[in-house]
Amino acid sequence: MEKTVACATALALMIASVTTAGFAAEGGKVSRLPALAEPPTDPINRELFEETKRRGGQILNLHRTLGHAPQIAKAMRGMTYALRYDSIRHGCCVR
Repeated sequence: MEKTVACATALALMIASVTTAGFAAEGGKVSRLPALAEPPTDPINRELFEETKRRGGQILNLHRTLGHAPQIAKAMRGMTYALRYDSIRHGCCVR
């Protein structure tokens, strides 16, 4: 239970940092988090980023932000795909 609460809190903080990052001053630093290495050194991030590129996608700032917690990023990817492709009303959440 404690682990779930800690993960949920960390996720909420990461999402808050992503949503407020767009309000940074022009020409100012957008993120308070250090940049991830390119290519990522973490094996989970490397796998997620390579999969995104293989599908023809781009690595977004959201991916880079979540990359600071690779296991959460991987879990969110699974949840996102389940909502998009495995829901009873296929694709209803995307539109």
